Amino acid sequence: MGVARNGRIAGGPEASYKPSHDWSTAPARRTGAGAPATARETARRATWGWRKTGDVTDSVGNALEHMSPRLPITIRPATVSDAAQVAAIYNEGIRGRRATFETTERSADDVVSWFAASNAARHPFLVAVAPNADSVYAGKEVLGWVRASDYRLRPCYASIAEFSVYVAEVARGRGVGNALMGAFISACTAAGLSKLVSRAFPENAASLALCARHGFREVGVYERHGKLDGVWRDVVIVERLLEENLDV
Repeated sequence: MGVARNGRIAGGPEASYKPSHDWSTAPARRTGAGAPATARETARRATWGWRKTGDVTDSVGNALEHMSPRLPITIRPATVSDAAQVAAIYNEGIRGRRATFETTERSADDVVSWFAASNAARHPFLVAVAPNADSVYAGKEVLGWVRASDYRLRPCYASIAEFSVYVAEVARGRGVGNALMGAFISACTAAGLSKLVSRAFPENAASLALCARHGFREVGVYERHGKLDGVWRDVVIVERLLEENLDV
């Protein structure tokens, strides 16, 4: 859903980058202006109907205020047992060539190493979980993940973090990214971070719009920042200040 150093994810201003479809207002397609939904659309709409606050909770049970799928989603801290599913979702992003400069797929062991390298209290790592692995998610339990990591190792940058956010292909467009980002920003604020930063490919409208909805601003563009499959790619730089911690 976006890219930065080591595959981290970002977004940009919604004014500059618009998603191709607003899933929060119309999760089901119609066959024409004013046309009734088809039987398939009616079934899909019944499954993916939308509600507001209360359908999605964070790791401590607080309702998140955004549109979300009718089926409940829980946001909780990632554990080592999630490693294989986290890796699988990351690998979908790697194969898609729209989310990261990385080209080598990751294993569960690679993800396990993230836990050893990260300060969990300082750098939240959350997953979106579908209870009971409902069949509408093709049997998946973990539907997405978001992770903070060091921005730089110098002490002056200790309260700044980069982040990545990925959503499983089967769950995209269903509010999973919104649920993750809402809980993630709250967790980062509670962890004492003062700023979140990242980068994204300009073409990645969904990621850019997601971060815009959660208060990120576009700082600028690194031109020809890296090569992906032999082609130079630009990246959009974004940031969000966590105001509560700026004077700490």
